[in-house]
Amino acid sequence: MDEQKHNGHGGKRQGAGCKKLYGEPTVNITFRVPESHRLTIRTLVYDYMDRLKTKNKTNHLPEYGC
Repeated sequence: MDEQKHNGHGGKRQGAGCKKLYGEPTVNITFRVPESHRLTIRTLVYDYMDRLKTKNKTNHLPEYGC
């Protein structure tokens, strides 16, 4: 009779883990910008990303677990 080894770790649960903030997978992008425009560009990007977050919110508790 084969014995199954119990490793003590929990199993994978459906729906467990962080929810996708933007409704799809994300990638990391790095690029160079003129130093004088750094804050302006950063603000534009973060404002745009915040709009995408609120647009793709699902019906779960806000800030739950992630």
